[in-house]
Amino acid sequence: MSRGRSLKLLVLFMLLSLVRGMLYAAIVPPWQAPDEPKHFEYVKLLHQKGRTIGWSDIDPSLEKEIISSMDEYDYWRSGWFLKRGETFQEMWGHTSHKLEQPPLSYILYVIPLFLFTGEDLARQLYAMRCVSIILSILIVVVAFLTVKELSPDDDLLLIGVVAFIVFLPMHTFVTSSINSDHLAELSTSLLMLLLAVTLRRGSTFLRIIAIALFVILGLFAKRTAFVAIPTCIAAVPIYFWGRDSRVQWRKLALAFSLVGIAIGVAIRFWGKLQILLAQSFPRLWEVINHAYTFYLFLPSQQFPVTFEQGYFSYEALQAYRAYVKSLFESFWGNFGWLKAPLDTPLYLLLGLISLAAVVGLCLFAIRAMRTPDLLPKWQKGTLLVFSLSVLFAFIIIIAKQIRDWGYEWGGRPQGRFLFPVIIPIAILFTLGLRELVPARYRKQFLFGYVGCFIAFDFLCLIRYIIPFFYG
Repeated sequence: MSRGRSLKLLVLFMLLSLVRGMLYAAIVPPWQAPDEPKHFEYVKLLHQKGRTIGWSDIDPSLEKEIISSMDEYDYWRSGWFLKRGETFQEMWGHTSHKLEQPPLSYILYVIPLFLFTGEDLARQLYAMRCVSIILSILIVVVAFLTVKELSPDDDLLLIGVVAFIVFLPMHTFVTSSINSDHLAELSTSLLMLLLAVTLRRGSTFLRIIAIALFVILGLFAKRTAFVAIPTCIAAVPIYFWGRDSRVQWRKLALAFSLVGIAIGVAIRFWGKLQILLAQSFPRLWEVINHAYTFYLFLPSQQFPVTFEQGYFSYEALQAYRAYVKSLFESFWGNFGWLKAPLDTPLYLLLGLISLAAVVGLCLFAIRAMRTPDLLPKWQKGTLLVFSLSVLFAFIIIIAKQIRDWGYEWGGRPQGRFLFPVIIPIAILFTLGLRELVPARYRKQFLFGYVGCFIAFDFLCLIRYIIPFFYG
């Protein structure tokens, strides 16, 4: 595909993303996306205070304004709770606010408030949704560039991957609402692009700095971007694997050995290290302890950290099954506050298609290993990094649920937590399905593939989203 045609194709996908984002933002009533009232509250408090905020900044009058607007748009008919509350605490209990989230994502949403000061809350909310739509368009651009970097001459893969992201209804539903996910998704997507560039073209000082910056940006946007850390760590040996240098391998082995020794020493003397850090560097220890308690398991009386009980009990296994089911369903489509699911036969069909994609991906991997000249090393390495990023994201999501066992039972992870790795998912899914199609029918497959996504998106709008909110 020529450069001019590629540019036209990119503009087309950007316009499609814009139109669909505006359509979803207009169709979905105010406050009906996941945690939208809480995210809106965070942005308003940032605007009012002009600084970072905490739990002491909660404003009861603002809560009343938001609840009043929820009344105006009949939130209680289709919202998460059927009974109106007077405060966020009455409606959501200990999860009534989002003030524990990093502030960076919310700062972007403050910008339209300067233009809509004095307007009613619904108009301000719609203006903030436009910020989300802009971020979703940027994600489409990054997806386009990533596939062009991964496989410059594979136009069919390019169209299939970008169409996956543009027409996935749940992705559009989330990215047309106020949420802290979007900047984390964009930063992690940019990281994936940079990793693809680095694995193909080699590392430079600027690329390494940019990778570090996008990791930090993601972590300050939302904790779901934590997947960037293990992905970058895994990318290091894969990078050297694609380059035949004994000196580099020795440096890598030495670096990993030193890191392993440091981790071992830290584990052995963790108790003493905690006391030392708390006494000598209290602020640093506060940050480390916060990260530790959020990302790692927290032992609880119900599920203690042992291999004898808890994590492998019948109840735990049932919970894992529920987590996987919830992730799968809400990745493809479960709208509102997870109250508008698809019909079971449609989930079964999507499950069979997803299984076919996994089988096709395995066949593709086997063919790549048996045919050394099929893919260059850097391309194999990039696909391996992308595969590991999806695996890491899944593990982190499940680990976060296990961490929450000490607080409550029955929480459900949401498919949007996988969106930071949506570009790797789209690439692997498209490659897997395409592998099952003979080469001479690949163009026909592409038309059917894109057509199915368009039909799926239309079906979700007509059968599930509009009837749920208006029928």
